[in-house]
Parts: sequence; C-alpha cells; structure tokens
Amino acid sequence: RIRLGIIQTLTARAPVSAVATLAALLGDQDPATAKASATALGQIGNAAALAALRSAPATVPGLFEAKLTLARTLPTAECVALLTELQGDTRAAPHQRASALRGLLDLEPSSAAPRIIAVLAGTDWTPKQVALEAIFSSRASGLTAALAAQLPKWDVPTQAAVITALARRPDATITAAIVAATRHTAATVRTAAINALGDLPGDTSLVTLLATLGSSENFDDAKLARASLARLHGPGVS
Repeated sequence: RIRLGIIQTLTARAPVSAVATLAALLGDQDPATAKASATALGQIGNAAALAALRSAPATVPGLFEAKLTLARTLPTAECVALLTELQGDTRAAPHQRASALRGLLDLEPSSAAPRIIAVLAGTDWTPKQVALEAIFSSRASGLTAALAAQLPKWDVPTQAAVITALARRPDATITAAIVAATRHTAATVRTAAINALGDLPGDTSLVTLLATLGSSENFDDAKLARASLARLHGPGVS
C-alpha cells in the first residue's frame, strides 16, 4: 500500500520526471504495483509514457486500459493510430477491443461506414454490438446507403440485427433493401424487415406492400404487417 501511495504521489506532483521510475515498475512482480504504474503512465499521457507502455510486457495488468486512457490525450491523428492498434490487438479481450472500436467510431466519423461494415462481416458479436449501436448514433454520411448495399451479404442474425438498427435511423435510402428483405427465406430477417417498414418514411407503395402482407397466409408475417401499417406515416398514407 505504501508503494501504491508513492506511485500516486509521483504521478500527481512530478508526472514528467516520474515516467522513468514508473516504467521500471511495470515489470514489478507485485501485480498491484505493475497495474498502478501502467495506470499512472496512461494518465500522464506524454510520448515517453506511451513509449514505456508500448515496450511493457503484454502480461502487465491494466496495460490495455492504460493505453486506452492515454489515447484520449493525444492529437486526433495519433489517437486514431493508437486506437486502431488497440482494436487489432489479438491478445486483448473482445470487450477491450470493442472499447477501442467505439472510440474510433466516435472520433473519426468519416471512416465509420467502412469500419462498421468490416465489423459486421465478422463473426465476433462483441464488436458487432458496438457497430449496431453506432448505426443509430453515427454522424457518418452515406452510412445507410452503404449498409443497404451490403445487407444481403451478411449472415441471417446480422441481417436481422442491422435491419432492426436501421429502423431507428429512418431514411428512405434503405427502403428498397428492407422491402427486399421481406421476401427473405429466414423468418427472423422477414420479421425484422416487416417490423422496420412501419418506422420508415411511408408512401403508397409501402401501404400496398404491407396490406398485401397483412392478408397473407403466414399468420406471423400478416400480424406484423398489419401492426406496421398502423404505424406508417408519410405522403399518401392515411
């Protein structure tokens, strides 16, 4: 405990001059000391601290989180580079890499669309959840059109999840892709698509489609279609 207190004092009073001492403590046999040193270096956030963290053994407790903290103190270009490095660190836990991805999507909206699409094409659902959240919150231009173009290429669970996320971002550019998904052979995709239509900008063509689906022999599809028709709003929709 005394050593941990010293680390905190060094960091608070003389952060720049403390880097060399803290870097040496990264290899300490006491896990608490090593973790505290990594955390302190992440908070100091200068180039020397980053160099120390990058040269530390991967087994240092709290190393990933320290780098993540430090990334937030860097200029945008350097922050993006470090977060990209962290997202690609295969030694890190999925939730840690997902944290780096979340930072990248927030920091660099211009690259959000290709990053989201790349994650959705994978099989790891931890970063996929981050990508799905970003579909609603991202300010990236052209995101909905890019997702609509890729939608049929993904597996069934991903298609259904993306359609559900897109319904929270109502945009007429995705209507054609979601209409096509109402004819999918997988019930989960059809369900997501029919339900999403009720939240998209409506027109007479969607009224006709939902009315047709609402009278189909598939009870589940028909029930969803009638519910979506009742929610539909837009030109020519009464």
